[in-house]
Amino acid sequence: MTDEYVGKMEQDIRDVVSSHDMNMIVSNIGITPDLSAIYTSNSGMHTAFIQVSLKEDHKTSSFAYMQRLRERFANDFPEVSTYFQTGGLVDSSLTRETRSDRYSNRGSDSMNRLLSPSPWLPG
Repeated sequence: MTDEYVGKMEQDIRDVVSSHDMNMIVSNIGITPDLSAIYTSNSGMHTAFIQVSLKEDHKTSSFAYMQRLRERFANDFPEVSTYFQTGGLVDSSLTRETRSDRYSNRGSDSMNRLLSPSPWLPG
């Protein structure tokens, strides 16, 4: 059932986020709660997270998209609890972004940055 919700939510994201701004969507549906569950924050089969990567030159801010998606999800999935976050601790640590970068009109594109080579990490 969770996978059905994720599929429908991904479609809502595609409907709201311009194809010119969208880079990729990565969804992670929780795993069976056993020993391997200690290595993920998504440790229940009833939970999932969806990460959306915007292109570096996106025209609409991350915050505008998040607001539109909050409204859309509240309408389409009132029984689902959602949480939105731009960037995060790993994003901040790897990119050494400043507070002003985080809250700029552009927002934070954590997937782009996490998938790009970092000058601070070997290899």
